[in-house]
Amino acid sequence: MHKDFQDILVSPDGKPFAYEGDTESDRWTAGRLTSGADDKTIEVEAGIPLFAGAENDPWGGDEKVEAYFKRIGRTPSELIQTNYDNVMNNPLHLKQFDQEIDKVAGQGGCILEVSCGHGGGFAPMALRKYPDACLLMTDQGRWVLREWRRFADEHKWGNVSFAQMNPASLPLRDDSVSAVMTFGGYSNTAANDPALQEAHRVLKPGGWLLMLDARPDPSVFRKFPRDTREKIKSNYPAFGVSYQKLLKSVGFEAGEYVETGRRQLGTKGLVAEAARKCRVHVEIIICKVTAQKNF
Repeated sequence: MHKDFQDILVSPDGKPFAYEGDTESDRWTAGRLTSGADDKTIEVEAGIPLFAGAENDPWGGDEKVEAYFKRIGRTPSELIQTNYDNVMNNPLHLKQFDQEIDKVAGQGGCILEVSCGHGGGFAPMALRKYPDACLLMTDQGRWVLREWRRFADEHKWGNVSFAQMNPASLPLRDDSVSAVMTFGGYSNTAANDPALQEAHRVLKPGGWLLMLDARPDPSVFRKFPRDTREKIKSNYPAFGVSYQKLLKSVGFEAGEYVETGRRQLGTKGLVAEAARKCRVHVEIIICKVTAQKNF
């Protein structure tokens, strides 16, 4: 954990954490965090604070992870490497986000990557242009973070840190990071969603939010019957909500929305079943969104 991030970590009641354990070059390696606010202890494993806890790991325990990779016939490191290569070897993909990466990473300061996943989010693109960026990659999957940490060590990303965090409850100070990035981590985020509220809270005034979003075309929402709309809304509250309304609901006053592609809605799930039943054609819009927090 880079020193800059150590200094902005706080418990839910705003108190700083105390670290007890081993260090290497001022970085935490194995130990625990306590805040004095309660009896809860945050374990630090391989330099990764586990704020969300093993019970909130969507991949489950190590046995389930091992079974998954056995089933797909690959290793975790192979999957990470393949995803990284796919990004780095796609010049059109890199060019598509070039200006946005300059906005969020070119200004310096601490950068937060939310729900990096095994694809890494925007982090690989940001580090390609700004290899010395101070960046915190977060996810709720522990093996994901362990593998990216190993990958970072191999690539000598010296200022990159890792933490298991729930995006709806970030253990970071208000106004503490210069940018928040997420590559699909906020898809189907609803107005007033805690994760988006948290992104706004931890951003410094003038800080940037960069997100790639994929959600059903909101313009077709009104084509469904009222009872169907209500059922969809209960499960997918962002369906039919514009990006402008979404960002303004948490405090962003302005944003840019650039559609980068469309794809057909899948065949499974509530929306797909409703679309077939009501004979409504639904497309998934892929859009890059940038928004700046007011000074």
